[in-house]
Amino acid sequence: AYLDVTHRDAEWLRNRFPTIDAHLSKRNIDITRDQLPVIPAAHYTCGGIETDLHGRTSLMGLYSAGEAARTGLHGGNRLASTSLLEGLVYGAAVADFVG
Repeated sequence: AYLDVTHRDAEWLRNRFPTIDAHLSKRNIDITRDQLPVIPAAHYTCGGIETDLHGRTSLMGLYSAGEAARTGLHGGNRLASTSLLEGLVYGAAVADFVG
């Protein structure tokens, strides 16, 4: 799969995405003229500390909440609204549970 942004103004592309432009240039890909390859990549993930819905971990007395916790509520993807729910709602719920 490819992303084609060649319809956009070259100066705008380079100014808007300087880091991407530099990365692609090292690979002989011109952001203003070439189709950009789209490949699977790791996305941000929700936590790695396995917890239950009360924030309890396998170590007695250790709790985890928010993006550090892996509640299983949203699977593995961390998207904007997902991280808000994990951090705000479950952070407060764990705090209430712990007391």
